[in-house]
Amino acid sequence: MHDLFTGFEGEPEVRFRLLLDGTCVEEVRIWGGDFRQLIELLPVTPSGWQGLALRYHLLDAWDVAPWRVHPIEEIVAQWASLDPTRLAPRPKRAHALILGLLTRALKSGEAWIESW
Repeated sequence: MHDLFTGFEGEPEVRFRLLLDGTCVEEVRIWGGDFRQLIELLPVTPSGWQGLALRYHLLDAWDVAPWRVHPIEEIVAQWASLDPTRLAPRPKRAHALILGLLTRALKSGEAWIESW
């Protein structure tokens, strides 16, 4: 487990999980504020928000957890397009850990998100 949430207890938390054959094999826990910073760096496309940004900004679906990251191919591409040079060290590390988890899910499993 990668824990970038400790020290933010009582604040919003987001967990990404990699499942292989229904079993969680990797988890990234991050502070909701860091996740918000990452989401806000994702560009709006000509057709509007896409992928994780759509769910975050428009669908108010973060209270319904867990939910499957889908379509994973598009979300991996979206997350890879984020420019980490604009981030402080902790959100930069969160970005790298989440991108790694999502990339592994693309190859051999599935990713899920939970928030509270």
